[in-house]
Amino acid sequence: MKDVMHHWLPDRHLGVAATLSHSDELIGQVANLLFDYQTQPDGVFGLAEVPAGPFSQSVVERVAPIPRKIPLLVADALVALRAALEHALFAEVEFLNGSPLDEKAARLVEMPASDTYEKFEEWKKRRAKQGPPSLRAGSELVRRIDGLQPFQRRSDPHMHPLARLVLHTNHAKHRTPAITAVRISRHVPGRPEASLDP
Repeated sequence: MKDVMHHWLPDRHLGVAATLSHSDELIGQVANLLFDYQTQPDGVFGLAEVPAGPFSQSVVERVAPIPRKIPLLVADALVALRAALEHALFAEVEFLNGSPLDEKAARLVEMPASDTYEKFEEWKKRRAKQGPPSLRAGSELVRRIDGLQPFQRRSDPHMHPLARLVLHTNHAKHRTPAITAVRISRHVPGRPEASLDP
């Protein structure tokens, strides 16, 4: 079998392709688990009919718990996606600078997720003196990073894909393990406006 040549992908980013492939495998595992969960023989929800005077009420008798492995795999996939961004940036910085970075400069290579222009300016200032030349204000790479920032989405920067990715991965890495909650709406007879209250 011949090696497949990917002329569109520079050699320096082959490691990033492997990271993306790993994330894709994790997402595939999530899809398989969800398919099994949603097609289980007894169903996800169990309903029961309860006599209520002259009427009969349908009540939720049981809800099948989502397998704990699903949110853990989702968190792993998101962390891998964020790692791919960081790996791509680091490889590009080293390539543009023409040599491996010293430890001080290497610590300043990170993909920001700034929700305001001011925060992005602060990110640039921290790299002005000791950061790699390719990450200094005015460089082509910084211009490209600027275009990817959440503050560019004027309507709601916090819903920008990069902002969501950073929020979820930071939460999973630093606060609590990923969890999935199943909530069922509550119906209150005589109060239709409250029928979807949790």
